[in-house]
Amino acid sequence: MVDNLRIVQIGFNRAGTSSIADFLRRAGFAVVDHRFDLGRYKGQFAALVIEENIREKRAPLFGLDAWNGFTDLEYLDEKKSVYAQYWFREIAHAHPETKFILNLRYKEDWLKSRRNFGGYLKTCAKALAVPEAEVTRIWSAQWDAHIEAVKHDIPSDRLLILDIDSPDERALNRFVGSLKFLRLRQKNKAPRGPLSKILSHFTPQPVRFVFPQPFRNWLKNY
Repeated sequence: MVDNLRIVQIGFNRAGTSSIADFLRRAGFAVVDHRFDLGRYKGQFAALVIEENIREKRAPLFGLDAWNGFTDLEYLDEKKSVYAQYWFREIAHAHPETKFILNLRYKEDWLKSRRNFGGYLKTCAKALAVPEAEVTRIWSAQWDAHIEAVKHDIPSDRLLILDIDSPDERALNRFVGSLKFLRLRQKNKAPRGPLSKILSHFTPQPVRFVFPQPFRNWLKNY
């Protein structure tokens, strides 16, 4: 890890955020993943802390010097949704020591993952005040607009575009300045192919975990 470097993941949730948080921790970063688990902000959502800083005309990461890794910067309830990754320009300007990971995955898998994630679809519909049938279209437009904006506005030396479906682990290690080569342990990769979907449905979980995770992730493409 490079001294004074801070890494902010600015893609969406349900696209490898837990895997990125795990990687950064193993690379030596102090990571807040969605919610703070210690310190003065313990239990609070990172997205809401950043939102308050911006609202009060402070630097986005003001008061967060104890952390140098930030992942899953989203908050959702039935009344509001906050996507702190949308403030990447403000973060980049106020914190020149910061670099960004734009995490991507196959878009249709991402949309499906969000739709199937507990009551996420219903809660998001209420927060947006739209019918549930409209939410997927909104998510899709948000995905396209955000990715285009990040690619346009963040210089290449401060941005790593990380495809979770086929991650370039060497590029990831170089980007964060890891002192040793680390694998990206993909914890929640969804089956994409017909064979993997059948195996996932009929194979008992204890049997699945007999095989190493890199093999399981590779198999999920088929």
